Amino acid sequence: MACAFCASTIERGLAKVNGVKSAKVSLETGEVFVRHSPSVPPEVLRRELEGLGYYVFEGKRDSTHLLRDSRRRSLWSWVLTSISLLLTLPMMVKAYALPAYSFYINVAVVSISLFYIAFPIHRGALNALRRGILNEHVLYGVSGISAYVLGLLGLLYPGLREFLSISALLTSLHLTAGWMGAYLRYRVEQSLSKVVELRPPVAHLASGEDVPVTGLREGDVVMVKPGEKVPLDGVVIGGESEVSEAVITGESEPVLKRTGDAVIGGSTNGSGHLVVRVTTDYSGSFLSRILGIVDEAKRSKSPVSTFFERIVDRVWVPLVLSVSLLTLLGWGAYGAFTGGDPFAYLFRGVVSALLVSVIGYPCAIGFSSPAMGLSLFERYLRTGVILRDVGALERLGEVRTVVLDKTGTITYGQPVVRGFHGEDRALVYAYSLERFSAHR
Repeated sequence: MACAFCASTIERGLAKVNGVKSAKVSLETGEVFVRHSPSVPPEVLRRELEGLGYYVFEGKRDSTHLLRDSRRRSLWSWVLTSISLLLTLPMMVKAYALPAYSFYINVAVVSISLFYIAFPIHRGALNALRRGILNEHVLYGVSGISAYVLGLLGLLYPGLREFLSISALLTSLHLTAGWMGAYLRYRVEQSLSKVVELRPPVAHLASGEDVPVTGLREGDVVMVKPGEKVPLDGVVIGGESEVSEAVITGESEPVLKRTGDAVIGGSTNGSGHLVVRVTTDYSGSFLSRILGIVDEAKRSKSPVSTFFERIVDRVWVPLVLSVSLLTLLGWGAYGAFTGGDPFAYLFRGVVSALLVSVIGYPCAIGFSSPAMGLSLFERYLRTGVILRDVGALERLGEVRTVVLDKTGTITYGQPVVRGFHGEDRALVYAYSLERFSAHR
């Protein structure tokens, strides 16, 4: 998925499947959340998505493979576009004449880019048309193939040959939009993985057995070794250690934990051993609630994205196709009323209509807002800020007052001595105490 048009295509396509109650796409993470009846097998949903021209991954997504594939297609398309431009520009600027066979080489180069490298896009556009969906893939197909056909007419009318390069350029732009979307979602996925890494993969039961954290139950007793993360929320029943809760609460200083003190899952144990009785299962832990906020943010949509999906997607493509048709009819009517050569006006009408479809290519419109949202979502995650509602970013410019509940929210977590006031002997004593300490 590269833009809001892609998200709307998926949601509308899945909505046509019998038994699907709702479908919502998260452009930030490339996930689709589907509510459906038990009679709908997952394989039906997979076939529907693949039929629309999209990759489908269940569970952990192979985002690296998707990123490499989109990058490979984009780069190869730009190589072919560059060759096409080199074969076209001399003719456009009338710098020098190329051999006659250069036109046929250009046709072959553009054909490879349009019909081989971009084949998955055309397949998705065809499947979308079969389902009565007009999306950006459909308009790209109309624009790209129209420019290609005009370029082929250059065999009869040499002035139209530069349209071959336009077809190749549209293909490169469309594939590059997909590559940029895949790259931004890869960055978001890497940032989200850091949130998930707050949870240790296994926990050490007091009996000596290692079990997955998701398998812990309320009342289980676990051992937390020095430097390890506390698996789930619980109460210390043995041992003493300083625990860093900076990642969870924002407080930079470690907190001393003794018997009877509560500990938060995901916090990091210091140099001591702790014996902890789990007070909640995984689904009710503090860390799970944080991950729940992330899921909630992934399901939310900003007002701009909602506007693109409700207005632009349903209006833009039909509007462009309608204007193209009216342009064709307009030139035909003008030729009939003026008594001119009908073929000449019809040909001009076809060319003008195809130009409208080329100019109306919409992916830059649909990609701009999601790309900005993806970039901001990923940047905030890297700085430790989890957004509950991505639409809050659009309202941030209206904020005039910010209320902070504690200093840990805005401090760096790395105390630095700025100055010393007192007797020099006190500073010597402090240094002598610190030199053998493990805390710096």
